[in-house]
Amino acid sequence: MNTISASKETWEEILEISNVKNGDHFAQILIDEFGENFFKKSPTQNQSRGSDLWYADQSLASYKIHKWLEK
Repeated sequence: MNTISASKETWEEILEISNVKNGDHFAQILIDEFGENFFKKSPTQNQSRGSDLWYADQSLASYKIHKWLEK
């Protein structure tokens, strides 16, 4: 998110969140959005670069930006 220029207020509007306190808080937002099971590693789940987990934050941001632009 730090590579796309927008004010803090605009990001809060885009992501439909407010007052992100820190990385742990944002991680909880991701868990709330995707569901806790999405982030639990199973023996066959890939958590390396290029996996769904690796790009979870980017996927969420892209989806929210798309929704915001449609308004």
